[in-house]
Amino acid sequence: MSTYCSPALFEHLPVEIIRLVFEYLSPHDLLDGFEELNSRISSIIRQHPLSLPNNRRMSMDVYDHYLTYILREYSSQIVYLHLTEHRAAQAVESFLDEMDREKFLFPSLKAITIRDVPGGVYDALVDHVLEILNPSALSIHLNNKLYHFSDYAAWNDIDFLEPVLNAIPQLCSLYLRISPAYEKSYMDDLDIACSRINTHLHLHTLSIGECSCPMLMKLLGNNRLPKLRNLHIKISESNRTFQLFSNHMYFSGSCYHDLLPMRLDQTSLSPSCVPDLRCIKIKIYEYLQRILHYFEDIYRNEQLDEFKIHGRLNLSTNADFPTANNLRQWLAIPKSKQCNVQFDFWVFCSNKNDEEYLSDLFTDYAEVFGRRSCDQKNKIVIRYPNSVASIKNENENKNEEDDNSIICTIEELEIDDSEYLKDDWIQAVQNVSHWSNLRKISIMGDCTTDKDAVTRNLPILFYVAQRAPRFCELEVEGTSAFGVALSSNTELCSYISDHLEVLRFYGDARTNSFLGLAQVIDAIFSHSSSSLKKLTIIADAAPALWLTLEHFQNGLRLVFNRFPALIHFTLYCCRVELSRSSVHNWTELASEWYQGIVCPCPWSCRVNRDSFDLWL
Repeated sequence: MSTYCSPALFEHLPVEIIRLVFEYLSPHDLLDGFEELNSRISSIIRQHPLSLPNNRRMSMDVYDHYLTYILREYSSQIVYLHLTEHRAAQAVESFLDEMDREKFLFPSLKAITIRDVPGGVYDALVDHVLEILNPSALSIHLNNKLYHFSDYAAWNDIDFLEPVLNAIPQLCSLYLRISPAYEKSYMDDLDIACSRINTHLHLHTLSIGECSCPMLMKLLGNNRLPKLRNLHIKISESNRTFQLFSNHMYFSGSCYHDLLPMRLDQTSLSPSCVPDLRCIKIKIYEYLQRILHYFEDIYRNEQLDEFKIHGRLNLSTNADFPTANNLRQWLAIPKSKQCNVQFDFWVFCSNKNDEEYLSDLFTDYAEVFGRRSCDQKNKIVIRYPNSVASIKNENENKNEEDDNSIICTIEELEIDDSEYLKDDWIQAVQNVSHWSNLRKISIMGDCTTDKDAVTRNLPILFYVAQRAPRFCELEVEGTSAFGVALSSNTELCSYISDHLEVLRFYGDARTNSFLGLAQVIDAIFSHSSSSLKKLTIIADAAPALWLTLEHFQNGLRLVFNRFPALIHFTLYCCRVELSRSSVHNWTELASEWYQGIVCPCPWSCRVNRDSFDLWL
């Protein structure tokens, strides 16, 4: 009997399998490949949920296709919008213009992410767009690690929270990543702003990357969030230094201990205010015992499934760390429903006079909760009601198989300077035959004078990269000499060229100019064609040594010629504080630089005092 079976065509596969395949494709790739295949596939596409994804690896042409075609023709199927200008200047402004022109409503929309947008754009989104689109889930990322943070540097936590909550009454999930500032009038402003917040009958998940204790307590304690089930919070740290913005001083240190008080007699949160609360995850830097007291009635009420409290506490400041017996009594509060508690703190002291107190604290916890509850190196870890004996001590010797199973699951790997590589670490890495999740490798350039040790880390980079099917991102920190040594390794460079999509190259030397580093990178990628999409170059040389129009044009020409698939290019100057003269001021030179950009495709760029961004 013949066992030959004719191959099945894709369009003949069951609908379920086709939909599963479509889930792995971006809307642009899906429509580009299948939109006009046949009527059956077109029908499936017309029922498939679509989105405007993150533009971080999206060219301007592709992004424009989303705005002018996909969002317009398939508006009823759009379920998610990712709105960001992190490395894409004017991207969200273009979205707003198109939305105003086409009157988009997106009736199936469920979630929106807003990340790193200018202040004016954010105001337009909150004041107009969010109310119209009414998403169920909203994520906002505007913290101090992002490009446009200066627009929000003077904002406190309630400045972000109040407008959003009042703009979207149907909101179910809110995720905020912010870096709030606090001025002397904060407590008065907080009372006024909180009085304006409406009761939310749908919000079940609230995650705030940083907020004050008073704001959290006012939000939870006045029945404003009766349906809240999941609370993830990081309480603002009080031992930071003050910051000065726009001639106003915003306090964030010992300066504002009185501004963000956690009173000793703080009333415990009533379960009637948040009757549906089931999960609490909170990160703190002080007032531990008072925080435990605040949530005591919720814990006692048998409504919680999970309570995780963690952070870093300085016993020399306002740690308010409970004794082991006090914590044991809190954990053992009588209740019939089990709540899984995780208690995880790095404990230290900044004053030598408190070292004895720290030692006694660890001894106390070891006696009450067992030796493994603390590693005698500043960390206390408790799981309740799980037995303390089941907690893994991070400093215990694990067998080789356990090490390998952990190391092979990581997504990022850092390879040290050759001078500091340890033989046992190298052996552990070489024992892993497959790095299934590894996406990014960071390699520290060599500064050693030992000729035998130079580039000792390059074979490790090659070994790991070959065994990491998802490897696509490389970060290099080193001198131009190290870059030249890397470029001489033809086999490694060819592999990097074939697989890399993102490169960040930091020239860690005072003589590293943009053009010099561009020449090094050009040499590295000269052994094979490249599909690099995102390139970041960080020049450490003083601007006066290289910051000219001719230098910039020559460097940019090298970049364009070597990387035809490039989408994002960023140039940083580490020593921008030296560019006080307008002759070497990035912003002053911007208009000349724009004239110096010779590019065959559309582009958008922006310049600030220490960086130049180009989106192609």
